[in-house]
Amino acid sequence: MGASCWFCGERPPVHGMSRIVKLNKGAAAAGGGMSILHSAVAVPRCAGCLAGHERVNGIAFAICGAGAIAAFLILVVWSPIDVAGWLKAVLVLLSAGPGGMLMAGTLGLPAGQKPETAATAYAGVEAMKRGGWVIDDALLRTPGGAN
Repeated sequence: MGASCWFCGERPPVHGMSRIVKLNKGAAAAGGGMSILHSAVAVPRCAGCLAGHERVNGIAFAICGAGAIAAFLILVVWSPIDVAGWLKAVLVLLSAGPGGMLMAGTLGLPAGQKPETAATAYAGVEAMKRGGWVIDDALLRTPGGAN
């Protein structure tokens, strides 16, 4: 574990509070097949940064839930427009999108604290990516496949 928390760079990391980054890699298997190798890197994190990340995720989940509930009440209960049931279901699911976009972001983090997505820039993760490993964590994937 590093000497300081990766996310704030100030406080010492706490064992058991690390951000685990899951990675995978394709490898040749016996008989010409392909197998998937799995690995993980523990990114050092302090208690303060863990609390900040949990706060951010709580805000995002609340926004997801509020959006989905509001869309359900408007589209299904009140039903001001006549649309197919499958379209109503899709619209309710899509209404959770704004909260999902905030997941692992910076809204609610103290100044100077990196979001959880910064775990991909940790030296151990970078070294594995250079070795052909790919991030296997939905929260840490970046658009465009630049894992």
